[in-house]
Amino acid sequence: MEQKSISGGWKFGFFVIGFLCSIYGILIVWLLEKEKPYFKEAFKFTIIGFVIAIVLAIIAGIVLGLSIVAAVAAIAGSGDWSSLVNM
Repeated sequence: MEQKSISGGWKFGFFVIGFLCSIYGILIVWLLEKEKPYFKEAFKFTIIGFVIAIVLAIIAGIVLGLSIVAAVAAIAGSGDWSSLVNM
């Protein structure tokens, strides 16, 4: 079976499937497209979309966690704690 190339629109579509549907998108593409001549290229772009989604989720988690820490530190640093120390 010869390897056929897919257009940019199809590549973007498979990327979006991987990005939005994560592991389920990979499974869907594998089940529905495995017999097609363009399977390898479609599967590659689905995996790329999935990996980018994971990386962005990790970055968002780090940013959110650091902003929560900064907010708590700002709140804790702005109060008068002397009344608690001299109890």
